[in-house]
Amino acid sequence: MDKTNEMDLAEKKVYISKLIDFPLEKMEIFSGVQERYRNRMDFAFHGSGLGQKEKGKWYKVVDVENSILANNKVNELLAEVRESICFHQSFDVYKIAEHIGTFKHAVIRATNLTSSITFILNRESLKLKQSQELISNIQDKISADNILIGYATKESGISISDDIEVIKGSEYLKGDISGKVFKFHSQGFYQVNEEVAPKIVNYVRDAVSEENNDILVDLYGGVGLFGVSCADRFNEVYIVESFEGSLVLAKENARINNVTNVQTFNLDVKRIDLLKINKLRNIKVILDPPRSGMTSKAIKKILKLKAEKIVYVSCNPKKFAEEIEKFTRKGYVIQRCALFDMFPGTKHIEMVSELVLGEDDRGQNEGGVE
Repeated sequence: MDKTNEMDLAEKKVYISKLIDFPLEKMEIFSGVQERYRNRMDFAFHGSGLGQKEKGKWYKVVDVENSILANNKVNELLAEVRESICFHQSFDVYKIAEHIGTFKHAVIRATNLTSSITFILNRESLKLKQSQELISNIQDKISADNILIGYATKESGISISDDIEVIKGSEYLKGDISGKVFKFHSQGFYQVNEEVAPKIVNYVRDAVSEENNDILVDLYGGVGLFGVSCADRFNEVYIVESFEGSLVLAKENARINNVTNVQTFNLDVKRIDLLKINKLRNIKVILDPPRSGMTSKAIKKILKLKAEKIVYVSCNPKKFAEEIEKFTRKGYVIQRCALFDMFPGTKHIEMVSELVLGEDDRGQNEGGVE
């Protein structure tokens, strides 16, 4: 690891230590390679190629022939798109400032198992049909397993779409993390740093349980990454997720990995009292909320579970710092904390905190948070 990144990591560690009031010397940090680590890149089309928006200039695209951040397969697919699309006589580029034209973005994803390209097209373009035909005609020249078209309005800046058409392969991808295979949607979330992702999964496994336990409750469970990965250490696993599409994949990922002790629940976390989990014993909880954090009502319901241990996975340490007071007020203490440098060279850091409830508080944690 170079000296510059060591400084970056050290600065992140000091910042988080002060932010959450946790001893610097007790905080662990995990990192990986600094370049060629991303398995997803969103590129914008311009007059003769693809690139990325210049910082502070939404209307200007800087050409990128080979991304230092992207893994080798993403860069290989980028070159194929440039060759087969950008130099074709039917190529009709979207002009950002004027909101006209067809080809807007190419979202390239390449995990350790599968790959995909989603072409985001302006549905209102007068040349939409010829652009659709171009993609269909060149599909065999592009080595991605899946090729899709996603449609957007002319003024939209999105690089994902709910309105998609599969041209080749499937709308789903798969990736291997820590020896387990996870299926996810081409327009959905997946860990972009496949070197650091197994480190965070293994850390969560060890943090949540070192031996067999009764119940694991995986809240904001997504496609089941943590719930499925930790299932062998529990008698039962409850994965709770409000987005039905992700929950369907969580159930599928349990099946793919021959995990039979997982139950899935399509619920908002603030409604978990419907599951009557608080009547069960020996509960451990994994929290992996969105960047926006949790609602006060959701936190109240989580606290009523009286879980002896909560492993909180946070992609937004500032939000964690705001919420942790509500947990400590009810007797939880941060026993361990680790940082994961998922996006090296940026200000972002992923954090996992192990919250433990003292014996004296397990019977008193009733009534939620003020």
